[in-house]
Amino acid sequence: MVSVSGAGKAKPVERRKRKAKGPRFRAEAMDDFPKDEKIAGMSMTRTNKKNEAEIMIRIRTSILIGLVAYSFTANAAVEQRNARGLLGLVGADHVGITVPDIGEAIAWFEDVLGCSAPLTFGPFSDPVGTFMEDLLDVNPRAVINQITLVRCGDGPSVELFEYESPDQDQAFRKNSDYGGKHIAFYVRHIDKAVDYMESKGVEKLLGPLPVTEGPAAGQTINYFRTPFGTYIELISYPKGMAYEATAETPLWNPRDNRP
Repeated sequence: MVSVSGAGKAKPVERRKRKAKGPRFRAEAMDDFPKDEKIAGMSMTRTNKKNEAEIMIRIRTSILIGLVAYSFTANAAVEQRNARGLLGLVGADHVGITVPDIGEAIAWFEDVLGCSAPLTFGPFSDPVGTFMEDLLDVNPRAVINQITLVRCGDGPSVELFEYESPDQDQAFRKNSDYGGKHIAFYVRHIDKAVDYMESKGVEKLLGPLPVTEGPAAGQTINYFRTPFGTYIELISYPKGMAYEATAETPLWNPRDNRP
């Protein structure tokens, strides 16, 4: 390499030799340490090598367990997607309940909850064949007097059935009975909603009950009795629920709906 001066001749420039960077410790310094402490963390005694091997086994085992768990989770997710794809599943359309007096039930949903009833059809029966049994798994002589679907806000409809049947069980189910059921409606302000229900003469159970612990923390609920035997629940969780912080797939919720 040359350096050029404007007035004089070009003179060779001596390249300065760089010293190779070596380790920060002196190799010969290893002899300054006892055998069990040589270059702590870099040169292992037999005992430390054994501990290192055990640690590596644990790490590899943990990684393997994690990979297996991930594989199961991923496979389950794929199976769920496949099932939805094969079904063409979009979401819930309606829930159905059988009521003793469909006119009374329709009036309750309209007058108390402000629902509408845009669809009514029926009756259905088969006086001689097995159509009703084959279709709905009821007594062959069962008769559906009327079916009405009610819409309450934004969400699945409620399908009301009024049946007659020779073997009809007319006892209302408790929530603890097999076949027990309830319908939950999301409300924005639970306290105001409960006050409103009471002003309409609806029988209220304990509540409003806030859930403060566990994965459902954040929700507040209240159950009500109805004249047609199905419990109605009001629920609200304006700030979400605790489980949402770690859930891979959150539950559908109607908080963003604008009915």
